[in-house]
Amino acid sequence: MVPHSQRRPVVGVALQALALVALAGALFVPADASAEFVWRQWTGSFPEKVVYGGQENGGQLAICRVNYRNGKHPGKVVAGNCNIGWGGNEIVERNNFEVLTYRKGARATWAASSGGRLPAKSWKASRYDGGVGHVCRANYKGGVHPGKVVAGKCNIGWGGREIVLTSYEVLLAPHRAGADTGGGKAQCFWMESKPPYSWKSRPGVSRQQCQELDSCNGGGGRSGGGCYKWAKCATCDRKPWS
Repeated sequence: MVPHSQRRPVVGVALQALALVALAGALFVPADASAEFVWRQWTGSFPEKVVYGGQENGGQLAICRVNYRNGKHPGKVVAGNCNIGWGGNEIVERNNFEVLTYRKGARATWAASSGGRLPAKSWKASRYDGGVGHVCRANYKGGVHPGKVVAGKCNIGWGGREIVLTSYEVLLAPHRAGADTGGGKAQCFWMESKPPYSWKSRPGVSRQQCQELDSCNGGGGRSGGGCYKWAKCATCDRKPWS
């Protein structure tokens, strides 16, 4: 067996023909008009309000999607690339992909699924392989990996291969945080490194210390992969570091 670190994933080639791009765009099913999730084009760095769906080796994994073989496939951002599972392989798109973000006040929630039964209010993220695409995440090899639901299973890319898992969670339609709008004083919050990836208060941590710890949104990276934010509440938008 080839060690994980030595496996070479298949590199996805961005679609160049305008006709194919138009076709792929036509296949996308937009979310409900009230939806608070927004796909944003990758520009080499993470935009604000990224939706994180998993973690590996202490780092958070954002949700992405890529045009591939006449479909838009959800996956995970790894080292600045969008990794998806397709045709038994891990496909790596290095430039042309989108990252999932949320609007102000929205929050992402997940529900368990297995045996091909999708939970109510599962979010329709895209279309691929002739069906509606849903974003999933599953535990594998010590990490939690975002992917796509195919034939009642969660397909992820890992170690150069497409991994098919039967026990997983599905991203639900977005909703507002409701009464948790945050009227208090801003403080430091840390994102849990395991499901459900909630933001937890860090009492006694100053704004400067919080920024130095943050490894996800322009901080100093002293946490070695942890996500920190300065905000008025756990579900409130982060305040800029500068």
